[in-house]
Amino acid sequence: MTMTLTIKATLAAIAVTAASFGFTSDASAITEITLKDGTVLKGDIVREGDQFVILLDSTGIQKFVMRRDISTLVRDAEDTPVAADNANATDTGPVTQRGKKEDVQIPAGATRIAFVSLHESVGSYFNTDALERSVDLLKALPEEERPEVLVLEIDSGGGALIEQHKIIAYIRDHVEPEFRTVAWIESAISAAAMTAWVVDEVYMMRKAPIGGCTGYYMTQSGAVAMEGAELEEELVWMERVSTWGKKEPLVMRAMQIYSTLSADINPDGSVTWYPNDQGEYMISPENEVLTLNAHEAKKFGIAQGIADTKDQLAQALGCVEWVEVGQDADEMMVEFRANVKEAELEMSTLFREMNIALQAMMGTPEVRNKKRHFGTAKNKYQQIQVWAKRKAPSLMTYGQFNQNFFDVYDERFEQWAEQLAGL
Repeated sequence: MTMTLTIKATLAAIAVTAASFGFTSDASAITEITLKDGTVLKGDIVREGDQFVILLDSTGIQKFVMRRDISTLVRDAEDTPVAADNANATDTGPVTQRGKKEDVQIPAGATRIAFVSLHESVGSYFNTDALERSVDLLKALPEEERPEVLVLEIDSGGGALIEQHKIIAYIRDHVEPEFRTVAWIESAISAAAMTAWVVDEVYMMRKAPIGGCTGYYMTQSGAVAMEGAELEEELVWMERVSTWGKKEPLVMRAMQIYSTLSADINPDGSVTWYPNDQGEYMISPENEVLTLNAHEAKKFGIAQGIADTKDQLAQALGCVEWVEVGQDADEMMVEFRANVKEAELEMSTLFREMNIALQAMMGTPEVRNKKRHFGTAKNKYQQIQVWAKRKAPSLMTYGQFNQNFFDVYDERFEQWAEQLAGL
């Protein structure tokens, strides 16, 4: 038997299946969904709400489908047409945690408020794609349940600068035109603070910080501060975002680079800013990057108020009576982050196991054992790929297991396979 056939046999013996990851499908409970464009999807419904369905297909891939895009839905070969009209979609929908549509009680005159959480690292956990899916759920609600106010709950230590560009543009172009949009900060550092900056109305929890927006890029020797043309582009970008969010550009500049900043509070409560120490209040000395606490942010007009609870926030927003709506939108965001976390932990474990197998492959002189350890390592690598693609595609753009990681290891495994073939 040739080496090529041996490797193929080994890989076949250790092939990754959807079931090995818990992505199982009960054929007896198969559901068939036909979309309005003619596309047919088959699998198990693993989660659904009034406005959406999440289908797990036979390969273990989850598909998110809006009910408004469904023509027919067949459960266990029993045809259940789904309403095409958005306003009627919930009439044929399943019971959710809120109950059926007719059970939802929204008092007349109460302000409808939706809360969508944006937590953890910007990029892998806190990104445009996830926010867009949540907002789509809110937009699809019947008019009487659609939120009037959308609160973006932000709790993040920052992340990918490239993603904050995308999410800022999405909030400005697609969220703010639809809803009164509020940023509610528990913690907003770096890219998270930049994201919140585009929102006109900002409220802070009592212990919340906002700022520290220095940019870095990674090299083989570690993190290096952004400089030159890249830094200048980011400074110009945030000047524009400051204009959109009706905030003083000098404040964001002091959050990005060492920059002296002072201010006067005028008799009418407005603030005059100075890029030097001319003002009565020293906001940021020349040798520091600015981070504001909640009291400072409110005092100098960056935040409109301080609120630690939803009731306090609603009161600060001027809502005499309010009701929370659109809980499915945040539940989806929570589930998305849980999937990313699960995938990240599992992929880290698999990566350690892959490296152990590779070390064993390189440490043994016996050819048969080298091939066996290679097969184990390749299997672990394939499992990493499966987790990334099926559970957390955002990790293929951001974080350790990004596309560059897969490009590097694809090449390495090909080289190792060629070397073993020559033994």
